[in-house]
Amino acid sequence: MLQSRTQWLRLAAASRWSHRSIHTSSLGRGRGIGLMGGGRRGGVVILIRGFCSRAQRTVEALADGLGPEANPNASGANEILRPGDVPDFPVLTAVGVNRRPVIPGTIYPVVVTNRELIEHVQSLVNSGSPYLGTFLRQSEVEVKETDKGTKNQKQDGIPAFDTIDRGIMSLDEIYTIGTLTQIHNIFPIRGGISLVLQGHRRLTAQSLVVSDGVSKVKVQHYRGKRSKKTGDGPDVLEAYANEILTTIKEILKFNPLFKEQLDYLIANVDVNLNPGRLADTASGLTGATSTELQEILEAFDIQERVNKALYLLKKELQASKLQREISQKVEEKVNENHRKFLLQEQLKNIKRELGLEKDGKNVLSTKFKQQLDGKDVPEEVMKTIEEELERLSSLEESSSEFSVTRNYLDWLTGLPWGLSSNENFDISRAQKILDRDHYGMEDVKNRILEFIAVGKLLGQVPQGKIVCLVGPPGVGKTSIGKSIAEALNREFFRFSVGGLSDVAEIKGHRRTYVGSMPGKLIQCLKKTQVSNPVVMIDEIDKMGTGYRGDPSSALLEVLDPSQNASFMDHYLDVPIDLSRVLFICTANMTDTIPGPLADRMEFIPLSGYIMQEKVEIAKQYLSPAALKETGLTDKDVQLSEASIEQLVRWYCREAGVRNLQKHINQIYRKAALHLVQASEQGDKSKDSKDVISQTYNYVSSLFSPDGAEKINSETSVPEVKVEEKEEDKEEKKLKRPIMVTEENLGDYVGKPIFTSDKLYDHTPVGVVMGLAFNQLGGATLYIEATVVDEHEDSSRSGLHTTGQLGDVMKESAQIAYTVAKRTLRSHDRKNNFFSKNSIHMHVPEGATPKDGPSAGITMVTALLSLATGKQVRKDLAMTGEITLTGRVLPIGGVREKTIAARRELATTLIFPKANEKDFEELPHLVKEGLKPHFVENFEQVYKIAFESED
Repeated sequence: MLQSRTQWLRLAAASRWSHRSIHTSSLGRGRGIGLMGGGRRGGVVILIRGFCSRAQRTVEALADGLGPEANPNASGANEILRPGDVPDFPVLTAVGVNRRPVIPGTIYPVVVTNRELIEHVQSLVNSGSPYLGTFLRQSEVEVKETDKGTKNQKQDGIPAFDTIDRGIMSLDEIYTIGTLTQIHNIFPIRGGISLVLQGHRRLTAQSLVVSDGVSKVKVQHYRGKRSKKTGDGPDVLEAYANEILTTIKEILKFNPLFKEQLDYLIANVDVNLNPGRLADTASGLTGATSTELQEILEAFDIQERVNKALYLLKKELQASKLQREISQKVEEKVNENHRKFLLQEQLKNIKRELGLEKDGKNVLSTKFKQQLDGKDVPEEVMKTIEEELERLSSLEESSSEFSVTRNYLDWLTGLPWGLSSNENFDISRAQKILDRDHYGMEDVKNRILEFIAVGKLLGQVPQGKIVCLVGPPGVGKTSIGKSIAEALNREFFRFSVGGLSDVAEIKGHRRTYVGSMPGKLIQCLKKTQVSNPVVMIDEIDKMGTGYRGDPSSALLEVLDPSQNASFMDHYLDVPIDLSRVLFICTANMTDTIPGPLADRMEFIPLSGYIMQEKVEIAKQYLSPAALKETGLTDKDVQLSEASIEQLVRWYCREAGVRNLQKHINQIYRKAALHLVQASEQGDKSKDSKDVISQTYNYVSSLFSPDGAEKINSETSVPEVKVEEKEEDKEEKKLKRPIMVTEENLGDYVGKPIFTSDKLYDHTPVGVVMGLAFNQLGGATLYIEATVVDEHEDSSRSGLHTTGQLGDVMKESAQIAYTVAKRTLRSHDRKNNFFSKNSIHMHVPEGATPKDGPSAGITMVTALLSLATGKQVRKDLAMTGEITLTGRVLPIGGVREKTIAARRELATTLIFPKANEKDFEELPHLVKEGLKPHFVENFEQVYKIAFESED
């Protein structure tokens, strides 16, 4: 038998490395146990799970060590005794295994690394008593079969066997039911020794003594006997045994490894005389866990043992079936894919032979060359394309470089080299298009018409003009770009750079990166297929910076007329002419645009709209668009001009018209709901009348003289009165068109957001209305001043400011305080108000940050109003920066501030003298009804503000 086992191990090692048909490592992880019959003595060896090898040399060394010649001095270790021939040792050396219990009748290899135990085992073998008590440790009992291939694996060629690296210190560490095992052989390996153990019979540990690191255990041996329980006769056990063999035969259909085990059982185990041995052997063939095998070991009752073994075999059968199903599905899929691949290859060869299809590389080369037909490709670019085409022909289609080169050529040949759209220089046509799509915006329209006029004189559109539209949200900056492209008969492309922090979005990625692609500008040219599109760069004031570079710096090359004629994209790496592209940028404010970038642009301000402009925009653009979106017409809903004015005044005071558009859409949606509900209610009422009429006819027919004939046609149906709910009556009263007026506007858009035009109906003492400018347009800004404390000591007086003011505005407040004291002294020397009072100055809407110097004269006026006790004019609003000497300096945002003043019904305005030209350039509609005053110093402001009191 030992010679047979040696031959099997040699065969397994050789097969693993040569044919790979038998993988020795799979014996420890796969299902089923490898078994080899034959040999010179006709013996057979059962190898249980865990017997695997990590290297051929280790398996061969183990195989060589199993023969009698490996250890001639240990003759007792090499003699295999029958279980009945082994004496009942009362005390045995105890060892603990980690992975599986040793089942009687099976062979189990282990590696011992504990030095004391190694010396003791060698002494046992040399003394001719190579027997151990083997027990399963409880700490490792939950180790699954799936973990056996990886747990306790050693390096340098040591097999991944069960490792015994420590002794047993207490019976609590182990299961007390174990196995008497015989050491068949022992041979040294690196780091310890390797033992081959054979289980003989069950035993029970009763007590444990530890001496010099070696554990001795007092045991009680168990020699299996047939159970004497009721109903446990030979017929029952024979039936169990036959079912076990039948189950193994079923498993054999799915797992061929069981064939030799089955032959062994039939040839060597008498299932009728020794059913317990059959249960032990069969359970060792399964992929059971350590816990389940321990239960088999602890089953002294034979019927219980065969029952548990049969259960494990059934589980193995189900697992084998599932494994076969999975394997079949995978094989079917692989075979199907392989079949498709072969058929496709054959089809390609057939088409190639018939001349119906050319080689893939030739097809690609032809395609790229066709894409260049009719294009004026620069010489440098053409040279690059030819080099890449030559490179493509030398690459394998399956290589990664092939796909990279193909994509690169696709981008290069797909660009519109020398292609451009025919531009239209008709001024009147452009004027109609711009007026059709947008109301007002005279500055922008005039600038575009100038651009077209110059192009008509030159014969081509002037190059190097970068227009930047600056204004609050909702004023039409983005939409005007489409109209400009249509007026010029050019293609339009828009991309936003708001929040952009990657330079690659502008300049493209290097081709060395996976998934690299050109930047947005190259994508624009390929999409529009012209070299002179209108490109709108949206939100240019909101670009970010990060670790991937600064996109605003990358835009310098794009927007510089002297550089963009040879723009270099990182992906294409060839010069691209962007000089014919008309760039239009949009921004809410210019403060955040970098200086070098702003220097390349021509800014055109787009201010907010006044009420009259918003009403016209709503009538001409917003309302028709909302009717179309909701599926309504003028015959269904009508929005009066008065209701639009109320909507602008009390709901939509922002600079743009985006919020106004939302409210108009809301009105039409609710009107559509009312119309649909009224229509459905009318259909229901009609259906109810029909049902009542049919019911009456049926009941009348039942009470006719013959009981079956129908009612006489002359009989009239009595009118049935049905009470209607008030809601139904209201629905029936709904008539078309629905009129939305000032009275019912709240039913559609809710309560007004703003309740009055001014924060104060009558401006109190110490309060003055100022004018401010922000990225949302113009706004009014009230300055409030009041006395906090009165002091006799002038050193305790001072000014305290609140309202989330910025540093510049705080400095303006201190300057205003100084100017106010000086002005008060010049007008009334006896007035010591500022020296005897602590003053608190506040700017309302404290949650909104505020900054800037333009509130200087407003602050001085508020302080003087508080000091003199005089109210300023109620229709007064002012703006201007103040100096210590009382000079009034110019400010920005005159149009926005004027619109804000009109919105608040302020008709008397004070501006710096230097801004008079800006005011005069405003449209007549904005200036109408206003009384502007232009001042150079604060004395003039003082006379205007307190004019009614002087």
